[in-house]
Amino acid sequence: GTFDVEYHHNGWFQVDAGPMISSSDVTGADPGFIAVDSFDFQLQAGSPLIDKGQDVGLTFFGTAPDIGAYEYGASTSVAEAEFDRAGTLPKSFVLEQNWPNPFSAMRSNVTNIPLRMNGTSAVRVTIYNVLGQAVNQLYNGVLAGGEHEIRWNGRNGFGQQVAPGVYYYEVRVQNQRIAKPMLLIE
Repeated sequence: GTFDVEYHHNGWFQVDAGPMISSSDVTGADPGFIAVDSFDFQLQAGSPLIDKGQDVGLTFFGTAPDIGAYEYGASTSVAEAEFDRAGTLPKSFVLEQNWPNPFSAMRSNVTNIPLRMNGTSAVRVTIYNVLGQAVNQLYNGVLAGGEHEIRWNGRNGFGQQVAPGVYYYEVRVQNQRIAKPMLLIE
C-alpha cells in the first residue's frame, strides 16, 4: 500500500512512505485564497481545495471537507459580546483609558476616567499604587446608565499630593471589576 510499516521488537516503528498521489492531489496548485496580502485565507469559488479534505466527523459544506481553515460558503463572522474576566457574564459597564495620560497634578491638571454604564448599578472607583495599596476611593455610590467621567487630581484620601509614578484605577460594578494603568508625572 501507500505505507509500509515494519515492527521491530525494540518498540520502535519504521515508516517507509512513498509518494502520496491521487486524483485529488492539490500539491503545488494555487489554493485560490481571496487575498493573501491582507491575510484573508477564505477560499474563492473554483478553488482546488474545495471538497478535497478528509472527513473526520466535523461539519462541512459540499461533498467533502475543504482543505484549510475556512470552509467555502460558511460564515466567518462572529457575534461579538463583551464578557467579564471569567468569560461568562455580559459586562454591565465599559471602562475607557483615562485622559490625559500621562497627567501632571502639579500643574493643576486632573485626569478623567470615562465610564459607560449599561444600566443603573452600584459603582466603586478606587486608585491603587503599584504595590496594590488603595490610595484614594474616588466614588462609591449608584450611577445611572449612560456616559460618566470620574476625575482624579493626583491626591490621596487625606488630600495630600501623591508621588509621580504608575497608578491603577479600578472600577467595580456588581461582581465585575476592571483595572487600568495611568501615569502621574511632575
